[in-house]
Amino acid sequence: MFEDDKGKMVALRGSPYKSSFSGKSAPNVNNLTGPAMGKYISSELEQIHSFISETTKGASTKDKNIQDVKTLISVKDSVDSVFTLNDDIVLRLDCLDESLRMFHEHQIAKDSQLKQIKRLFDEWAGLKKLAKDIRKEISPLISNENEKTTNMIKKFEEDLRVYTNELKKRDFYYYKTGVAESKKKLGSVGEEIAEFDQKVIDYGYNAQKFGNPDLITNSIKQVDAIKAEI
Repeated sequence: MFEDDKGKMVALRGSPYKSSFSGKSAPNVNNLTGPAMGKYISSELEQIHSFISETTKGASTKDKNIQDVKTLISVKDSVDSVFTLNDDIVLRLDCLDESLRMFHEHQIAKDSQLKQIKRLFDEWAGLKKLAKDIRKEISPLISNENEKTTNMIKKFEEDLRVYTNELKKRDFYYYKTGVAESKKKLGSVGEEIAEFDQKVIDYGYNAQKFGNPDLITNSIKQVDAIKAEI
């Protein structure tokens, strides 16, 4: 904890920090300039570079059909991850920067890594700008798809209500149909329920991605009630 400029005690960024030791490790591993720190720097540089590179490709709309809902969701996920993980990435970049500064003071820093950390800061700034621009670009499409998903789920709920009422008129509800024939007809119902389950998955996925996960709740209850009835 430390006291900020407003006199308020706040947690250190990234806290709580934890450390651990192993008696099997070589003594120099615990040195701040030891091989463990060197491996950490190399690993973090590579991981952050990969994340920025992959997320930049994912967030870009160039040569993509964003009218396709699956493609649109994929782009949205990449854009959202930039905003969600911003604090974490900035913290990791700052920790790397400080670690490399320490290595530089001890004259053991690699020039390539010093240049790479600078590039990563620039690339992250570029990715944040891209994400902001793309979020604005896809916003109308997101709103449209959200409305379409809402309407599809409402229609699905109505279809399930009609199905439930019609189900009670099926032959297998009547004694005269017989056991064998009833089981045969119930088999087709199982296939219909499987279709309902798939729609719940598909519509629920879209609803969750567009920020309305509770929209599918009633449909789930309706399908469960049909299963219980059967």
